[in-house]
Amino acid sequence: SIFDRIVAFSGKKITYEDVITNLNVLDYDFFFQMVEAMLLEDSSKVLLLFDDVQRRGFEPDLFINGLAEHLRNLLVCKDEATLQLLEVSEGLRERYRQQARLIPSRLLLTALNLANDCDVTYKLARNKRLHVEMALLKMTYINRAFQSTDNGAPAPLPEKKTADLSEKASLPHITSPSAAEEPAEEPDNPAPELPQPAPAPPENKGVLTPEPLPPAPKQEPVKVKKLNKHEAPRIDLKAMMAEVKAEVAQFEGQETAELTLDQVQAAWDGYAEAMEQESAKVILRNAELAVDGKKLTAKVTSALAENTIRQETALMEHLRVELKVPQLSLFIEIDKSKAPEAPKPKRILNSKDKYLAMRETNPLIQEIQQRFDLRPDE
Repeated sequence: SIFDRIVAFSGKKITYEDVITNLNVLDYDFFFQMVEAMLLEDSSKVLLLFDDVQRRGFEPDLFINGLAEHLRNLLVCKDEATLQLLEVSEGLRERYRQQARLIPSRLLLTALNLANDCDVTYKLARNKRLHVEMALLKMTYINRAFQSTDNGAPAPLPEKKTADLSEKASLPHITSPSAAEEPAEEPDNPAPELPQPAPAPPENKGVLTPEPLPPAPKQEPVKVKKLNKHEAPRIDLKAMMAEVKAEVAQFEGQETAELTLDQVQAAWDGYAEAMEQESAKVILRNAELAVDGKKLTAKVTSALAENTIRQETALMEHLRVELKVPQLSLFIEIDKSKAPEAPKPKRILNSKDKYLAMRETNPLIQEIQQRFDLRPDE
C-alpha cells in the first residue's frame, strides 16, 4: 500500500517532505514561491522554478492548471465573504491570506486570465515549454503594464490646460490698452479739460498693436481643441454593422465551393501530427473520413475512439479555419466490423489431447500404445 511504501522510504519518522518526495506530488509551496518571484519581478527565479517542476516529471499543463488554482485561492482570500470557498486547513488558509494582502485584485485577475488563456491554447502550441514560459513572464511583469497605463492616462490633460492658458494669456495683450486708459483717466477726473489728451493712448495702441500678433499662431491648436462634449466622435452602429457584413461576405466568398476528401484528410492529418498523446494520434489516423457537402463523417472502431475525438474541442475549430468552412459539422459513427479481432485464448492441452495430437502426427504412436497396453492420463 501507499502507507507501507512511505514507511519503507522514511523509516520510523514520516515527514511531509518525505511523503511528497516519495509520491512525487506537486506541492503548493511551488506556487507560493512562484507568486513571490512574480511580485519581485524576478524572471530568472520564475524560469528556474518552472524548470525544476519539469525536471521532477510534471507536465507543463498540469503546472499551469495548479498555478491558476492557486491564483483563484488568493482571489477568494481577498474578501471575507468568499473565504469559505477555500477548502484548506486553517494554517494554510492564513498563509494564503498573507500572500493575498500583497497582491492587488486587478493583478490577480489579469494573471488568472493569462493562465486560463495559456491552458486553452496549450494543445495548439508546438513548443509547449516556450508557450508556458511566455505566459509566466507576462505574469511577472503585469505590474509594469499597469504602471505604464496609469502614467500615460493623464497625458492629454496638460495639453488642454496649456491650451486654455495660452488662450487666456492672449486676452491680456488685447485688453491692456483699455487697462492703460483707465488709470490715465482716474487722476484727471478733477479737471474737466484733461479728457482731451485721449489721443495719447492711440499712440500706445500703435505701440501695442504688434504684441497681439505673436499669440496668433497659438490660436490654431485652440481652435482644434474647442470641442464641446456633444461634438465628441460618436459610434456609428450602422457603419459598424456594414463593416461586419462586408467581412462576413468576404469570408463566405473565400469558402471552398465544394470540399474534397483530400482537403479534409490533409487538415485532419495536420491536426493529428501536432498532438503529443500517441494514443489519440493513432485514433485520429485510423479514423475513416467521408465528406458530404458541409457534413464530415468519421468512422471509428470503438466507443473509446469516439470519446477521444469528441474531447478534442480544438479539432473542429482547426478544420473550419483551415478549410474556410465555418458551418462544417462533424458526425462520428462506430463501425465495429472494422475493429481488429481479439486473439482467441490458447487452449491448455491435457494428457489425452497431447496423445491424440502426437498420434495424428505419427501413427506409430498408436501401435506402441497397443503393444505395451499404455493408457494416457485422463
